[in-house]
Amino acid sequence: MARIEKNASVEKQLQEVRGDVLKEVKMRNRSHRPWITCSIISLFLIASFFIWVGWIIAATGLVEVPVFTRFAYQTPVPAHEVQAGTSVETLIQETFSTLLTERLYEGGGTIEDTVIDLSIPEESLTTSIRNLLEETDVPFVDPGGVQVAVGPEFGIEVFAPVMDSDLGTAMIVQFDLMAVDGNIVISPKTVDLGSLSIPAFILTGLFELLIKKELIGLNDRLSGYASVDSITTEQGELILSGEISVEIQDAQ
Repeated sequence: MARIEKNASVEKQLQEVRGDVLKEVKMRNRSHRPWITCSIISLFLIASFFIWVGWIIAATGLVEVPVFTRFAYQTPVPAHEVQAGTSVETLIQETFSTLLTERLYEGGGTIEDTVIDLSIPEESLTTSIRNLLEETDVPFVDPGGVQVAVGPEFGIEVFAPVMDSDLGTAMIVQFDLMAVDGNIVISPKTVDLGSLSIPAFILTGLFELLIKKELIGLNDRLSGYASVDSITTEQGELILSGEISVEIQDAQ
């Protein structure tokens, strides 16, 4: 009996030792698991960041990023093809010269009908924007490939190919024009570089200054003839509605 009790006591001691060992192992594992978890999370975040950066760079089409470019980038295309035409400046001068002569004949030396509707085709807008870009020498844009399309569904679209781009990327800017106090002002809508959508406010540092410069010239030319009350976007053209200025009537 004494031997049996002794063996039983040894077994009990072994069980207690085994339990203590298991507890210690579990405590050690628990103390190391947070570091492993944090390391895995950190590696995941770092990898996600580099994937995100790679995707953005690839989407612009400015450079080719292996694997990413295939999925993130598609060659941009304009809303539709537009050829160059008569510049807006020449169009306004010729149109008003003819219009004022006709109105003077109709009014017997005075202009009685002061209402006007001036059509500016997208071909003229394309030519004027190309001329402006060539004069300002924007380094990253190919002026000869710039197109300005007009349509009621998107407003006005400037398609500007990036110069010497191996992937054929381009910047596409869409905006609306409005008449405020007799002048034409710009209202940005969307800006895309390649397949990447950019916040519209970035237009301020890129194309808005150029477009505003063109609008200032357009407003100056129109102010000598008429004030603009409204702008309508039709397919392939802008319709500027307003009235012939008082100065023109007095001069006649």
